Amino acid sequence: MPPGRDHSGPGMPRGPLAQDVTHDVNDVSKAGIKEDAGMARTVLLLGVRADLLETVKQELQTPGTEFLSGTGEAEADQALRQAEIDHVIIGGGLDLEARAAMVREVFRSSDRATVHMKDQMSGPEGFLPFTKAVLGGLSSYEPAESPNAILRAGRPRSDAG
Repeated sequence: MPPGRDHSGPGMPRGPLAQDVTHDVNDVSKAGIKEDAGMARTVLLLGVRADLLETVKQELQTPGTEFLSGTGEAEADQALRQAEIDHVIIGGGLDLEARAAMVREVFRSSDRATVHMKDQMSGPEGFLPFTKAVLGGLSSYEPAESPNAILRAGRPRSDAG
């Protein structure tokens, strides 16, 4: 542990994992995630535990936002083929090689998607607060194609005329 950092505070996990995850899910509201019907977006959640991903999807579901999820590279690839993904959130429990492969595939498949990787320290209890914070921060972000952009995915844009 780095000097001067106390990791035993009130936000750190205690007790059985299932209780902590349930507690955190119930304590975090949708506040901060903008509901804007004019800006529909698709979010891909990737992590080790399908049950946790489902809980996060249910807790954060808002009009205009579609959540997809997966627990491995094959599911991530399938989601990237089936939908135009705006944001990808990758949990900290996946091993480094899997996370790197997922990031690589996102950027091969999309010139639009943003990728956000959760820390490992906060464990599964931190996935919902992290996802909420990322999506809250991106609520007004709508990328516009720049004439200076270097596009690598090679996919035609869905809104191209």
